[in-house]
Amino acid sequence: MNSTSRKPMNLAALALLSFAGSPAFADAPSTTPLRQGPYISVLGTAVIPVNREQLSNGYGGTLGFGYRKDWYALELAPTVVKFKSTEYLGGGVNALIFPFPSFPYVYGVAGIQALQYVKFPTTSGNRDFNTLNADGGLGALVPLRVGQYQFAIRGEARYRYGKREREYNDQDVDLSAPLRYRQVVLHLGLQFPLGFLPNEPAAAAPTEPQVVPPEVPADSDGDGVIDATDQCPDSPPGSVVDATGCPPPPPPPPPCKTAGPGEKVSLAGCGTGDSIVLRGVNFDTNKATLTVNAKTLLDDVASELIQYSSITVEVGGHTDARGSDAANQKLSERRAAAVMNYLVSKGVAAERLTSVGYGESQPIADNDGEAGWELNRRVALKIVSGTGTVSSPEPAAADAGAR
Repeated sequence: MNSTSRKPMNLAALALLSFAGSPAFADAPSTTPLRQGPYISVLGTAVIPVNREQLSNGYGGTLGFGYRKDWYALELAPTVVKFKSTEYLGGGVNALIFPFPSFPYVYGVAGIQALQYVKFPTTSGNRDFNTLNADGGLGALVPLRVGQYQFAIRGEARYRYGKREREYNDQDVDLSAPLRYRQVVLHLGLQFPLGFLPNEPAAAAPTEPQVVPPEVPADSDGDGVIDATDQCPDSPPGSVVDATGCPPPPPPPPPCKTAGPGEKVSLAGCGTGDSIVLRGVNFDTNKATLTVNAKTLLDDVASELIQYSSITVEVGGHTDARGSDAANQKLSERRAAAVMNYLVSKGVAAERLTSVGYGESQPIADNDGEAGWELNRRVALKIVSGTGTVSSPEPAAADAGAR
């Protein structure tokens, strides 16, 4: 086959490849009419001789009656073709193979045709001029649609090998075809399935999305802290809680300290081993008689001891260094006992109190002048046990008034 004769076949193959690249060749359901069922095709036909020195171009038409079953199709194809001064009429059988599932409209085709020449330009000669052809090639369908009906543009390029029965010697007949010949056959037309596409289901009316309210985490005791993180799940309603669902810890008590001028005595924050001086608890000179101001201060001390009922204390009496040691010792003992007895008279249980006199043995300042003497003359409460936390108040002693 020379380069001139190959040109028509190359152009036809290029056209079919361009069809195959079309989006129309995407995979489609195998139940569509173009892929399943009977059809009719109406094709225009062009015949281009490969050995042009002996044959002329021809044109005509082909009518196909076929049936496709997904990957293959069989069809009968009556044909009429006219060459320069000769026409022939015949028919054939074609087999179409669709080998690519992803490209269900591209196929290979093979066919056999028997042709009878029916028109010659002369009245002389024998008209029994028959040929037998075999061909094969490539084809493609381009699906189209009108409503529920689907059809396709069909194109093919085939290479044909033919043989005629005998040679004519009648010089008046313009037919110099050889006994064996080769041709390129092009088909282009439409293919009509004998069926319709199934009705498409009506589009469902859009439904409004259901708004699902967010799930509210459980809070069984209603304290504002969900059960998953609530460490105190039985908090009383309305109680103040922290992030863990528990009551916040109470603020730390103030440090235990001696009351300053004008301040009330407080045992809050005091514990075992702490000691506070009762400033302002004074006595007459060399006596154990409490002054009116001293009793007022001791009333506050009694209230604190009743409030913090777990505390037991030692009442310690101290003197300055003036006078003899023995006199100062006895004076400190009497003064400590006087303070303890006054507290008992105000409702503090006697078993919670002890009194000790230290005389001048534990000075807290120099004994060189009035300022130091005043600091050393003192009554102190030392916490023997217990802490300054609130507990149930104890009942007053039945004989408190007798003291």
